Amino acid sequence: MSASSIRYLSRNTFAARFEVLHDGGVVGELSPYDAPEVQCVSTSALKMSMKGVFLRPTFAVDWLHDRIRAIIQLNGVDYNAGIYMPITPILQKNDGVELVEIEGYSLLYLAQRTKTEGIYHIDAGTNYIEAINALLLGAGLTNYGGDETTAVMATAREDWDEGTPYIEIINQLLGEIGYNSAWVDLQGKVWLTKYVDPGQDDVDHTYRADGESIITADYSYSDDAFDKANVFKLYCQNPEFPEPLSATAVNDDAASPFSTVSLGARVLHVESVDNVPDQATLQARADEMMRKSKYRTETVEFTTAIAPGHKTFDTVAIDNGEITGLYRETEWRMELTAGGYMTHKAERVRI
Repeated sequence: MSASSIRYLSRNTFAARFEVLHDGGVVGELSPYDAPEVQCVSTSALKMSMKGVFLRPTFAVDWLHDRIRAIIQLNGVDYNAGIYMPITPILQKNDGVELVEIEGYSLLYLAQRTKTEGIYHIDAGTNYIEAINALLLGAGLTNYGGDETTAVMATAREDWDEGTPYIEIINQLLGEIGYNSAWVDLQGKVWLTKYVDPGQDDVDHTYRADGESIITADYSYSDDAFDKANVFKLYCQNPEFPEPLSATAVNDDAASPFSTVSLGARVLHVESVDNVPDQATLQARADEMMRKSKYRTETVEFTTAIAPGHKTFDTVAIDNGEITGLYRETEWRMELTAGGYMTHKAERVRI
C-alpha cells in the first residue's frame, strides 16, 4: 500500500517496532530507548539506513547474521519500513540502564562488503543484467528483480582491480545501460530498473494542503537555472574497440531557455566514458543529457507527518498552495516515534 492510499484520521494512532530476524524468522523485538530513525538517500550506494539506541536485548542476537526489520503501525495497520544489517553495535550503560546503539544499512551492504579477489573478468557478449545478477549472487543476495535488457558487453572486461566492492561494479554497469543504481525495497528485495522521468501515471504519494493535509507550511526551494550546458559530446576510447566511439547532441530547441538558439551561444559539456555496449547506447546517453538540459531542475525540501510506504526513486505530487507539481524524491528521513515528522527532499524538472 502506498502512502497516497493511507487514510489519515483526525486522531491517529502510531507505533513502531523493530523485529530481529534470524534466517527469516522473528526471534524477538528491540525496545527503543530514544527515537530511532530510518533514512533513504537515493544518491548513496546503500540507499537506506537506520540508527537508534535500544534497551539491551534479553534474548540472544547474532549481530553478524541477524537482520532488523523496522515496522510502522499507523491506525492499526502495519507497514514495512525496511530490513537492515546491524553494523558494529555499541554497548552502553546510562544511569544504570544497559543499552545498545545500532546503526544498520540495507542489504546492499552485502555487495559493498564483498570485494573482488584478483582482477574481475566478464566475457565479451555477456548480457549486462546477467553479469550484474552474477555479482548479486556472489555477494549472497538471492532476492532480486527488475527490467531486462538486450545490451551485451562489446568486449571482454577486466576493468576492476582486486579489492573492488561488488556494488561499485554493479552500479557502473547499470549506468552504462541507462539504469538507476541498484536499490532495495522495503521488504529487502534488490531492484535493477531503467531510469524514467516522473510521470502523472507513476505517482507514488500525494501531498496536498487540504482538509486532510499532512504536509506542513514550511519548505525550502531552489533551482539550477544557471550555467547549464546545451552541447554534449561523449567519447569512448576503449582500445579494444575497432575505433573510438563518439556521440554529440545539441539542444537547439527554441522553446528551451537554455538552448543554443535562446542563449545565442554554445555551452559545451565534454565527458569521457570508459565503456558502453555500442554506438547506439553512447548516442542515447548523449541524447538523454541533451533532453534533460532543456529543463531547469527545482529542488524542494518539505516536512510531513510520518507517511509509511516511501522507497527509493518515488514520484511525489505536491500542492501546498505555493508549490505544485510532480517531483522525484531524492531523500527522506523518518523519526519513528509518536508525534515524529518525516522530512523530504525532491527534484522536479520543467521548462
